[in-house]
Amino acid sequence: MRRIAIPCLIGLMCGAAGLAEETPLIFAGSAGNDLCVVARDSGVSMLRFDGVSQALERAPRGAGVLILADGYPSAPTEIEPEEFRTAREKDLRLYVEYPASLPGMRVEKPVRARLERGVVTSDAFRPALERLDLVVIHDCHYVPVETAPDPHLALAKVAGFDTAAYGIDDVKVHPLLFEMPGRQILVSTTKLSQFVTARYATKSALQAVWRMVFGWLRPEARAITLEWTETVRPTYSRDAVLPADAARRAVVRGIDWHSRARMLVHASWEDLYTRYREDGTVAPADPVGPRPSDELPAGDGECGVLEGVSSRIRFDGEQPLRWWFSAGFHKFLCTWPALSPASCVANARRSTPL
Repeated sequence: MRRIAIPCLIGLMCGAAGLAEETPLIFAGSAGNDLCVVARDSGVSMLRFDGVSQALERAPRGAGVLILADGYPSAPTEIEPEEFRTAREKDLRLYVEYPASLPGMRVEKPVRARLERGVVTSDAFRPALERLDLVVIHDCHYVPVETAPDPHLALAKVAGFDTAAYGIDDVKVHPLLFEMPGRQILVSTTKLSQFVTARYATKSALQAVWRMVFGWLRPEARAITLEWTETVRPTYSRDAVLPADAARRAVVRGIDWHSRARMLVHASWEDLYTRYREDGTVAPADPVGPRPSDELPAGDGECGVLEGVSSRIRFDGEQPLRWWFSAGFHKFLCTWPALSPASCVANARRSTPL
């Protein structure tokens, strides 16, 4: 009997571990949410529901539940007091995004960040991320909360490229990701789940963030690294060995971009430049506005070229254009009327590698 019992016990233990491994994460959010799509494509065991109440009701006891911010940035996520009570009664672990309210904590109206950036403020993401590493959250809207102890991510106005070079001790810090004391609630005061659409960076940093969140929600399960293709990404990695014609390719692609991005004004829509100023679409002092429709034809430079793309990336991933004519390029074309961007491209393609 002992020879049989020991293997059976081992089998039961392995089976229990297997069941724990497969306990699905419960998502309350739209099917098109970046996190839902990427998690599904990455093989995460999950169940998704549109509403918070339904997700909490269907969640197994002790499960991890993610309540995502479908109304971001205009509407914070509404969670009723009885829904928080349901979660506590069922011993659920909650990840809550952009909440309108939290139990026992004051939450203020949303604020749009200006120059602040995401900063790692704990060891929760190690070894991938260290304290003071930066996480880029474009066009971040967040709900201010009263001081949260020991946040994992914070928003602060800092200097530096990869890290906050001078620390954060002397700047105002706004919690972005923190655990509520005495409760199984992990709060994100912004919408972290739109990391693909809004082009949050770097990819490795966001992978570390979600690995931590999933591990917190489901401590018994194996670590999961999400995989996705960035909508905008560098041609070469940081450590790549560049081909001999890398510079020539960059010149050609840069010139081609002006046509594909509708930066070269076409005569058929040249009046947009004036109309946008007259109807208030753009402000004369800072004429940032929508990019021309993809249905509009691209010009050849004869009618000028728009100034460029605004550096601010919106929460929806769009970058508006600056509706100024690029004076230097326009003057160049006027001085050399026979030389158009089309001929520049042709010459670049015929040339030897730079």
